[in-house]
Amino acid sequence: MRFSFPGAELVGFCLDDSGECFAFAEVKTSADSDQPPRVMRGRDGLVRQRPNLRHRKAARETLVLYLARRAGGDSALSAQFQSAFERYSKDDLDVRLFGCLIRDMEPSVSDLRAAADQLGNGRPQPRLIELLAIYLPKNRISRLGHDVTEAMRGARP
Repeated sequence: MRFSFPGAELVGFCLDDSGECFAFAEVKTSADSDQPPRVMRGRDGLVRQRPNLRHRKAARETLVLYLARRAGGDSALSAQFQSAFERYSKDDLDVRLFGCLIRDMEPSVSDLRAAADQLGNGRPQPRLIELLAIYLPKNRISRLGHDVTEAMRGARP
């Protein structure tokens, strides 16, 4: 299996009833019409990438080290990191994992159903894996880069 540093597109912290914990998210974007889309399946699909963080302690620790380096100079981030690290030190499975699918078509339960079923099997406790789908207006994904650039131009003073 391939594992890219830091292994997740989004890394950070999550606040829940037990306090601060580490949060790692994988994001997939798809304009294909398959349901579920191809980005959910296959070697580099969301379903295969989430178990990397679920089962591979070394993968999680790489991300924790990444966050430690980033949080070092910022007092607010440093406090969040310390709190999350104390929790992680007690139970290295106590992290939050997110999978996010971004599509530009009509919403469909089938986009995430198989992934949820597959990821739920054998899930170590108390870890939470949350899958999210964000649906944009039709045919918008190909314009996202352009739209962001235009929005940033408009935001400049």
